[in-house]
Parts: sequence; C-alpha cells; structure tokens
Amino acid sequence: MAESDPPVLRSRSAAHNKEEKTLSSQSHEEEEEFKKPQKTSIFLQIIISPSLLSVFAALILVAIVMLFANKPSHPPRLWNREELAKYNGTNEDLPILLSILGSVFDVTKGRSHYGVGGSYNHFAGRDASRAFVSGNFTGDGLTDRVKDLPNTEIKSIVDWRNFYHRSYILLW
Repeated sequence: MAESDPPVLRSRSAAHNKEEKTLSSQSHEEEEEFKKPQKTSIFLQIIISPSLLSVFAALILVAIVMLFANKPSHPPRLWNREELAKYNGTNEDLPILLSILGSVFDVTKGRSHYGVGGSYNHFAGRDASRAFVSGNFTGDGLTDRVKDLPNTEIKSIVDWRNFYHRSYILLW
C-alpha cells in the first residue's frame, strides 16, 4: 500500500497480511507434520498387517477344529470283553467296534473291511492290540496283552491307535 492510502485501508490491509501469515504458517506446520514419519509401534504394525491377520485367523480356526474334532459323543465308559464282543459285525443293527490300547472306536463306516467276511474282521468286537504288531490274527494273538512287548512295538501300536483316532469315531 502506498503512503497516500487512507488509514482505514492501511489497517485492514495490515490485518489481512497478518491473517495470511498465520494461515501460511499453520499450513506449513501441518505440511511438516505430515512429512514426519508416523510413529506407530512395531507391535501395531505387525498386528495390522493383512497377511499376519490371515495367518492368525487360520491358527485360531485350526485350534477350534482340533478342539472339537473327533471328540467322543458319549461320556467316558469302560467296556468289558463280553460287552465289546456284541459289536463284532455279526448283527447288522449294531455298530462295529474295535479297541486298541483300551480306546474304543466305531469302525462301522468300514463295514466291508471289519464286518463278517472282511479282511479285518478279526479286530472287530475286541481289543486285539498285540495283533497289530505280531501279525498273529488267531487265538492268543488276538489279545490286549502288550506288557511284554519292546518299546518299538508299543510305539507301532500307538501309531495304529492314532490312525484310528484320525479315521474313525472315538467312543472311549
């Protein structure tokens, strides 16, 4: 503004210049703040990462499935030899049960294998744990006696039990 401008105009103009400087300085500060790297904790960066969120969700899903999968549908119970023998596949109206190391499994879905005439029928309706490693599928071989077996054979029987646990319904 020129010296000849009236005082009112000078004061308005000065106020306007002051306002512009304030706005300019505020926007400059905001711009500088925006340019600064954001301070986010490494923990939050990891948690928020989409790929890690996916992995975390998958782990939770697996844990839930493992928690509820193949759980016995009945409360724990003890089976005696006579009771278990009723479920040997001869009665079409009853399920076929097999026991290994005291765990009882419903193997009815494999009726063609475990039912009468099936190649694994000798396991049905009994605990024949020893036969899984001895290969003796008659008389004394079809027994639950494993006390005298070496650790390697016990481990093999445990592996068989794990197979049944994965493949069939555990009753107890």
